[in-house]
Parts: sequence; C-alpha cells; structure tokens
Amino acid sequence: KAGNLLGFKTFVADPSRSAFEKKLGEIATLTEVPPILKSAPEISRIDVIWYKSTPPFFLFEVEDGGTMREALHRLYNAIAFDARFFIVSPIHNRSKFEKWVTTAPFKEFEERYNFRTYSELFDFYKEVSKFTSIRERFLRL
Repeated sequence: KAGNLLGFKTFVADPSRSAFEKKLGEIATLTEVPPILKSAPEISRIDVIWYKSTPPFFLFEVEDGGTMREALHRLYNAIAFDARFFIVSPIHNRSKFEKWVTTAPFKEFEERYNFRTYSELFDFYKEVSKFTSIRERFLRL
C-alpha cells in the first residue's frame, strides 16, 4: 500500500497472502515482474517490488521464518540494477542481518542493504498515508 501511495507500481511474489484484510494480489498493481527486471535470477521470488520506469527500484524481502542468507541472496540477484534492498523482519533478526550482510558477496554492496522492523514499516506506512491524504486535500487531487 505504501508503494502504491508513493506512485510506484507494485509486484508481490505471493498474491494469495493477506494484509489490511485483503489479498496482496488485490493491493499490488502488477501481476508480473517488470520486464526490465526479469533477467535477474529468482526475481519473481522477491516478496515485494516497487517499480517506476526510472530507477532506483525498491526490493523487499520479508524475513520471518526462512534464512537471512537466502533472503539477502535473492536480493543480491538484482545487484546489476539501480535498486535498494530491504529486509523487513522482527527486531530480533537484526543481528542475523548484520552478521550476513558483512560477508561475501554482500559486503561489497552493503550500503544498498537495509534492515527495517515491522514497526518501522508500519510507522512509514502511516506517515505516507497521512501525507497522501493531506496532499490530496491541499492540491485537490
């Protein structure tokens, strides 16, 4: 929802999952990975992609029960693109993120990787939602 509000086209790997009492497939605006990104291995397995025709692109992996290294590697597959990578996870996984992001092959691109908690993501969404509402009223969109 935040990506949509910010004007991105949004893709989700699993449209059958739910958020905000809706299926993610009802929230996402794309049913396929944008063609420019399709050459990246396993790109369709990235949990969420925010896309505009001009980079940067924003790629999100929600890491709750799998392995941090696998999530980082799925993001790494898109390293050739001007993209920012986000791991969204419970706070207790921050140490796993910090451990793995400083190892090869991720270390060279460490500045492109970001860790965000669920709480931080929700706070961001609330602020984006508030801004969008004010913008619409002020600009009469």
